[in-house]
Amino acid sequence: DLSDRTDILPQIDLAREMVRNSHEEARRSIAAMRPDHLEAVGLAGALRESAERMVAGASSIEVRVTSTGSERSIPLRISDTLLRIGHEAIANAVRHAHPSHIDIELRYDSSGVELIVTDDGSGFQLTDGQEGFGMRGMHKRADSIGARLLVRTARDQGTSVQVVAPLPPSLLRSAWERLLFRLPGRKPSHGHAVS
Repeated sequence: DLSDRTDILPQIDLAREMVRNSHEEARRSIAAMRPDHLEAVGLAGALRESAERMVAGASSIEVRVTSTGSERSIPLRISDTLLRIGHEAIANAVRHAHPSHIDIELRYDSSGVELIVTDDGSGFQLTDGQEGFGMRGMHKRADSIGARLLVRTARDQGTSVQVVAPLPPSLLRSAWERLLFRLPGRKPSHGHAVS
């Protein structure tokens, strides 16, 4: 008799959560099959669109997107991964935290790109080994591009998800070379190393 088996309720809840997350992941994967759209609107634009779609039914949530530093083209694999992590952070905020503001910030510098998604919602208690599927997924994605992910949260203090993704060395080298060639008196060396 299932009514006497309250010990299986946690497993049923876990199975439901797994199915829900699988459906959400499938929807995201289908949307992500359009790399031309991400390249056309840029990472900041794609994050804005994603956030605006999610808060469409909740007009009390204000979304702000800012970008600092010298925005540059980054490999699609990195920008797509950052978009997916940002999407998950925004979805978690909308679904669980009931915020009035969600701030999305991209910071570009010479070594990489940093994404910060901050909300002023209810926050939650971070406990070791108690991460949900969404949090584990964000960590796996960050690991897949060599990025560092940090989550700061506390009850009634909101949540901040920070991802620092390094750029591949070849991109860093070409950016450095472009900077060097812009200096007065510098000319391209055509096949010779720039010292």
